[in-house]
Amino acid sequence: MKACNANISNLLPCAVLIGSLLLPTLPAIAEPAPLPVPQDNQSEKLKKIEAEMQAAADAKAAQEEKARMAASAALAISRQLVSLSNTMRDTEEKVLATENRIGELAAEEAEKTQYLKEHREELVGLIAALERLSRRPAALSLIQPGKAKDTARAASVLGTMVPQISAKADTLKKELSVLKRVQTQLATERTALAALLADLATDQERQKQLLAERRREQSVASRQAQQNAQRLEALGQEAKSLQALLEKLEERAKRLREAPLPTARPARPPGKEVMITEMRGKLPLPASGEIIAKFGSQEKVGTSKGIRIKGRDGGQVVATHDGEVVYAGTFRHYGQLLIIEHPGGYHSLIAGMTDIFANVGQWVLSGEPVGNLSAQNGNTEVYVELRRRGQAIDPMPWFRK
Repeated sequence: MKACNANISNLLPCAVLIGSLLLPTLPAIAEPAPLPVPQDNQSEKLKKIEAEMQAAADAKAAQEEKARMAASAALAISRQLVSLSNTMRDTEEKVLATENRIGELAAEEAEKTQYLKEHREELVGLIAALERLSRRPAALSLIQPGKAKDTARAASVLGTMVPQISAKADTLKKELSVLKRVQTQLATERTALAALLADLATDQERQKQLLAERRREQSVASRQAQQNAQRLEALGQEAKSLQALLEKLEERAKRLREAPLPTARPARPPGKEVMITEMRGKLPLPASGEIIAKFGSQEKVGTSKGIRIKGRDGGQVVATHDGEVVYAGTFRHYGQLLIIEHPGGYHSLIAGMTDIFANVGQWVLSGEPVGNLSAQNGNTEVYVELRRRGQAIDPMPWFRK
């Protein structure tokens, strides 16, 4: 270094020498080192997603519990509906029986009234003639001797008719007495019918309230399940795009995505399911009324694969056995059709309803109301089929007498 300081002219060679010594340790200007990639944005995004997924998981657990409680409440309401439906069915059957008696009494009343009307004038004329004859003095024949023979002849004829007239009069009196008794019974039956219909109307109003409550509970379970599923799916999709950045988050997202969703229908009753095969001869008919067509009978659309019941106006329709509703809506010539799947490969088909109360996916109980019949146009026929593995079978042996 002293040699370099001694002579200014020698500075350039020294600088060159120093530069050559330092050159290997300096980075090349043409190839700069890569700058570190900022991790703040990705880290913040991961933290945000992780927090959202944690919140979603917590919400999912809370919603599952709420959905479970709603499903349980709906099941409890279904049981109330079954109990109320049984009471209503008893009332409906009493109404039908009372209406039949009223119809018979009304027909008898009309018959007796017509009979009395037809024979009244004849009887009145005969009785009037007898009364006139009985009031005619015997001395009158002496004053008018020309009419004595006519009077005697008339008296003889009327005398022979008196027993017949008396018998006819007795018959008419009895018929009149029967008519009065029929009219009294008719009034009693009509009063009883009015009371039954009032009870039925009260029960129907209660049934409407319970059905509305059950729909609300089902809606809570179904809506929350759907909303939660959509939220988790959205978060799951976002988490998939970040799998390479954080393995822990990937595993957590996968666990949440694969977690079972809450059920969207009322829970099944706890305990062992009662198989429909165990209920042969014990199932309730779906509607109260008279069976007007049996399995195998000929109908307009061909051979009947079920039975047809003539119900009452506005009558209720119930499920024949526990099961899941797999179809509810209009279908071809059936009109409003409800299909319930029962454990063991059986299905019941119910058609003819004006309104259907049950929804697809809903679990219904035996005797639970699932629809009603028309209250206006008189179309109150209920068609019922029972199928085993898709094949129609005669349902009559399955219903209780």
